[in-house]
Amino acid sequence: MPAAESSDNHVVTATLRFMFETDHHPLLRDITSALYGLELLHDFAILATEDTHRGYVFDDSFWSRSKRPIASEQLIRVSALAFASPLTVDMSMTTSSGITMLLAITHFIDFWPLKREKLLLEIGKLRKIEPSPHPPDRQITERLASITEQGKASRIVRGIVQGLDTLPIRPIDVMIVDGNVMAG
Repeated sequence: MPAAESSDNHVVTATLRFMFETDHHPLLRDITSALYGLELLHDFAILATEDTHRGYVFDDSFWSRSKRPIASEQLIRVSALAFASPLTVDMSMTTSSGITMLLAITHFIDFWPLKREKLLLEIGKLRKIEPSPHPPDRQITERLASITEQGKASRIVRGIVQGLDTLPIRPIDVMIVDGNVMAG
């Protein structure tokens, strides 16, 4: 599934707002590690589920940003960052990337204080922004489950999840705050 494009060659994006619980003065490395962990989880989910990446082989090169063949329009962009209580990061991405990322969070991460039902509601909002090109949630979740049964992919996703689990910074809420159509 390539980046969501409408019939007039526009890319449909959404902004997901992640709010994190933090200490009063968190370490910079904890903040950057949490954000990079989300990026890794996003990229893993895209490579594992999208038809355009069916031939991708998970190996140690995954850990190198330049070795993950993610299209530019599918990369996460930061549209706002507010260091207040709570730390808030607005991340813009294609609607298909957002759906896949949120499904990966619900599939792999059970230690964050996020409500699964709330995440599924947010996925529904993404589907309303640009409904047609996305496979059903169940199909994406099945692909995630299938790929993580493979040796290297399993070790990679475990590494991502364990890294996120050790951090003192955890998302406490995720919401869709915007949907846009950009020229493609």
